[in-house]
Amino acid sequence: MYRAAFPNLRMEPEDVLASGDKVVARLRATGTHEGELMGIPATDRSVDVQLIDIMPFDENGLVAEHWKSSTCWRRCSSSAWLM
Repeated sequence: MYRAAFPNLRMEPEDVLASGDKVVARLRATGTHEGELMGIPATDRSVDVQLIDIMPFDENGLVAEHWKSSTCWRRCSSSAWLM
């Protein structure tokens, strides 16, 4: 969904911290709103948002869960913010 709305989406890690079986990553996502996003037509506006992901790993070293901050994506998908 996000790749279709932001075809030039770029996600850059700014901080990656590991402790025990968890990794926390602070990322910066940038792109241009060039396609429909949740019913909002393309606006050609640039976005620049911060994300935080928390990923616990299982005993096999695989990601067991993925918790993502959602505040910034809710803001990004707000028609008022993109318009």
